[in-house]
Amino acid sequence: MFIALSLMIVGIFVGRLFRKRVRFSLSPYIMAVISLLLFVLGLELGLNDKLISQFARLGVSAIVISLLSVLGSCVAAYLFYRMTVERREKNA
Repeated sequence: MFIALSLMIVGIFVGRLFRKRVRFSLSPYIMAVISLLLFVLGLELGLNDKLISQFARLGVSAIVISLLSVLGSCVAAYLFYRMTVERREKNA
């Protein structure tokens, strides 16, 4: 993890140094690298027998977590609305 963060920080500094000298787009290369990383991640997960054997249990857990997250976001948005907009309407 330390190596990855260090490489990212070095890349930021090198990019800042050469930002006015080098003018080309890295977007297609970045997309290719991200696609390759996602493919390798999927391959690694597909080869993991322990993970595949518990796939149904993990799916149910993921559904429960996502539904509770959406519900929590809705509750937070409603409370925020009540605290800001309704108070402003009462004061107007």
